Amino acid sequence: MEILRCDAVVLGALDYREADRLVTLFTLEHGKVKGVARGAKRSIRRFGGALEQFARLAVQLALKGGLARIDGADVATIHPGIRADLLKIGYAGYACEAVDLLLPEGLPNPRLFRLLSAYLERLDAAPAAASDRRFFEANLLNVLGYRLPLEECASCG
Repeated sequence: MEILRCDAVVLGALDYREADRLVTLFTLEHGKVKGVARGAKRSIRRFGGALEQFARLAVQLALKGGLARIDGADVATIHPGIRADLLKIGYAGYACEAVDLLLPEGLPNPRLFRLLSAYLERLDAAPAAASDRRFFEANLLNVLGYRLPLEECASCG
């Protein structure tokens, strides 16, 4: 089994058993990947606080049938500006959950990866705004093939 190194955004993570974590990653090269990080709650050397939601990582993983095995993670950014503001946490959580629910597993989508990464970076650097969230939603739907008709008003034409 080959160990791959790829860029990823953590969409979600759950504790599993005593020391493991189940992690949903959105990778640039392999799309959405669900995996298990064995010993993640105990091993500060291998994971530290890397497997937290919204974090941008360089992960080492082994893809196989079912859950991937996550062997290590190096943090690119944990977006400290998001973690300091409850409204930003809500917006970032909404974006990650939307990507998780709308994207099938194992389907690479570089445009969507760049969109999510750019939105999280925007939230990290600037105040949270509802217009930015709507921009993300419209582009998310566009990238997934559900283009919104914006040529005319939906209610009056």
